[in-house]
Amino acid sequence: MHREKNSEGVLELSGISKRFGGTLALDNVSLSLRAGEIHALVGENGAGKSTVGKVIAGIYQQDGGELLVDGKPVSKWNPSRAQKEAIVMIAQELALVPDLTVEENVFLGVEEHRVGIARRNLTQRFGELESMVGFGLDPKAKVRNLRIADQQKV
Repeated sequence: MHREKNSEGVLELSGISKRFGGTLALDNVSLSLRAGEIHALVGENGAGKSTVGKVIAGIYQQDGGELLVDGKPVSKWNPSRAQKEAIVMIAQELALVPDLTVEENVFLGVEEHRVGIARRNLTQRFGELESMVGFGLDPKAKVRNLRIADQQKV
């Protein structure tokens, strides 16, 4: 997670639960993440590490509990909102589209949808992200041509 806005609590999970059918994947999970911290979730397979990460990144919606950003409850949390709050997750499994470019993959699923603006803004948005994070990757390179370590950066 990367955030520069302030040093207060950036994201908090309080009593989070998540079910997939009859399987309880998360049960009463609480976690507080602050600006500038780096966290690793460690545990056995099936412990819920990926599920917690996907709730944080806005990929999954929790079934119970509360998600707070800067101390305020958030009801509509999704990847686009998380990214606007400078909250991201680097997953261990690669979910890339090999025939797309680096910049297209980075913003896949959070594209701007105004006519004529999306392609032009993609390069600008990637440039802004690059200046903050420093990927060191060619935004126009096809993902299929990258080393695995560089694919993980994407």
